[in-house]
Amino acid sequence: MGPVAFAFLEPLVRRALGRGLAAAGVLSPKGRVLAALGALDDDELQAIAAFVSHARPAEFLDRLFVGELVTANVAGREICLGVAGQCVFVVTVFGPHHPAGLHATALFRDEVDWTITMDREAEKSGWGPPDAGPSGSGSAPAEAFAWPPAPRRGGRGAN
Repeated sequence: MGPVAFAFLEPLVRRALGRGLAAAGVLSPKGRVLAALGALDDDELQAIAAFVSHARPAEFLDRLFVGELVTANVAGREICLGVAGQCVFVVTVFGPHHPAGLHATALFRDEVDWTITMDREAEKSGWGPPDAGPSGSGSAPAEAFAWPPAPRRGGRGAN
């Protein structure tokens, strides 16, 4: 898999892999890879990026923005998708243990969310909002991806 575009995301992706996931990554709303490591080749990564940026079902973003993790079969692999910080997709590929993969994905999403919304290292890295662009799918508009993201109520990092 390619390099990590934003170094502050790398420890989070590595930690997700340490929890038994086969692969983990962070994608912009347009499908640009911001960070990705693990057992995914470029073709699989492009299929996932195309899914999250163009081919998603109409209700897909609505489900993600209420905090749901959505599983899908892409290129013959079971993946899990979520939204973190109201501005990026997190994607994981499950290892051999499905329930553990869901839990590891939820932790990964929450860590990315906290890092983007609360961590000053993200600011220092030159991190900026990924360009969401128009959605055109009938689902939640690209404007749903907010910048700056608001901290979530409750949970880690809440005031």
